[in-house]
Amino acid sequence: MDDFRSIAQKLLNDVTDSLGRTDPRSFLKFVQALSKRRTILVAGEGRSAAAGRAFAHALADLGRDVHVLGESTTPGIKLGDMLIVLTENGSSPLMAQRVTTARGLAASVTVITAEGHSKLLRDADPGIVLPPPARTPFTTESAPGARSLVFCEALMLYLDAAVQALAQGLSRRDFRNPGASLD
Repeated sequence: MDDFRSIAQKLLNDVTDSLGRTDPRSFLKFVQALSKRRTILVAGEGRSAAAGRAFAHALADLGRDVHVLGESTTPGIKLGDMLIVLTENGSSPLMAQRVTTARGLAASVTVITAEGHSKLLRDADPGIVLPPPARTPFTTESAPGARSLVFCEALMLYLDAAVQALAQGLSRRDFRNPGASLD
């Protein structure tokens, strides 16, 4: 068995490979869309949902009106809102239904997936592909689910980079005062 540093380096190499093959124009378009939309709704399943919740929290700290689908306080989507769908395989029937509903209400839709041929990308603007890494020691020698893990890690970094890019355009007074936590 490899030691921690060796395993972490292999994972980091795969995440770097995935992010390095992502279209930089899509990133710019994504950040611009985030800055223009009044209300942002984030949807995902499994690990993608966990990444989405962290992303939503970071956007809320920037003063954005952001909600995670499935939460009891999430409002309905409407004209001018933005739906962000996070899906590794790009083929979830639930996510497809959400995209169709959002587009039907003239909301903006962004899809972030590992699958460049996902049908969900057709209705997205922007559609963002975080491609799976080339076959590497981490994804070929690791336990099942390594590809999903690489996608999730790349997704977290991509979303964190978008938050940082958005924050660079804000002044200190634009940041929301989150108040005291009751947890």
